[in-house]
Amino acid sequence: MAEQMQPSLNAGARVQPKKPVDPRLRKRRRRIILVSVLGLLGAGELTLRIVANRDSKFNIFLGAEKEFDPVRRTRWKKNYHAGDFKTNSRGFLSPEFEDRKAPGSFRIVCLGDSASVIPTRKNYPTALEARLRSLIPDRQIDVINASCSGYDSRQARSWYETEVDGIEHDMLLVYLGWNDMGQYHPEGLVYKKQETGYLREPSLFDKAILNVYLLRSIYVVRGFLEQRKAFSAEPLAGEELEKYSAFYPSHFEENILAIVRLAQSRGRTVRLLNYAGLVVENPTTDEQRRMHFPRGMGRRLPKYQTVMTAYEAALAKASRETGTPIIDIESQFADPVSREVFSDSAHFNERGSDVIAEFVADAIKSEVR
Repeated sequence: MAEQMQPSLNAGARVQPKKPVDPRLRKRRRRIILVSVLGLLGAGELTLRIVANRDSKFNIFLGAEKEFDPVRRTRWKKNYHAGDFKTNSRGFLSPEFEDRKAPGSFRIVCLGDSASVIPTRKNYPTALEARLRSLIPDRQIDVINASCSGYDSRQARSWYETEVDGIEHDMLLVYLGWNDMGQYHPEGLVYKKQETGYLREPSLFDKAILNVYLLRSIYVVRGFLEQRKAFSAEPLAGEELEKYSAFYPSHFEENILAIVRLAQSRGRTVRLLNYAGLVVENPTTDEQRRMHFPRGMGRRLPKYQTVMTAYEAALAKASRETGTPIIDIESQFADPVSREVFSDSAHFNERGSDVIAEFVADAIKSEVR
């Protein structure tokens, strides 16, 4: 009986009509949503301008071992110690030292980037000091490591001019260029190219990137996607070939010349080091896997090779103009077996430090007097 009555109860139920939404309320909701979105975008843009600005003390690229520097953006913290990584009271990766060297001693300064920092337990300057002391046991030889991870030639030049120059030393070894290659090339970051004058005719998109920090997040996405691309040795052609062939790192040449000329004006012996790593003509499959590429190159070897050739040309020109020899450390890694010491395109392990130190020591030992 209850089952028979149920349909009649449902049939008698009335559906309540929906109450119409007040148009004014709908407009108000839309305005609130629009204002909220614009507020979030504005807050994000303002935050990025404060946090990611190159002169910001809250720069997002600062690591635990670094601090803000008003000129160089970053520098090592003083008296910092973590594992094998240790800085002295000046913020150098060396034991404590005085401005004046010990009487009768020979002091060398190594100016460089992370290739002179890694591996932290025994980087190439540390290995070089040990090698020279074993070769010339009757002379006190000290090597100061004036290198900082992430530094390009502009930052290294600033450090040398403002601090390192004031430290008495007999010889300067310069191993710079890897970070310049990574940042200043035909498809590098727009604002980096603008800083160095390589952005000749910015496109509308370039102008947007320069003026809206939020759009720079595109580079993060692009970098992630590029790392997932397959390695390519396909030769450059057309506009790409023209663009890369025309590139010349004039900023790098100027910075190297400034460093060398200042050192020479103080009566110091200067030597330049070229580039030892995995950016070679026919890398093995394993080397392709280990190799890292600058953002914008899309894991295309010919692009990296062309850029490296341009930097080598700038280094050679600085060498000729100042009469400064280049120590050919690249020659020590001419085959895959010797290149097993590299963990990526430019960084090597402790065995690599020993190989470079031995070669450099043999090249400069006659100058240690």
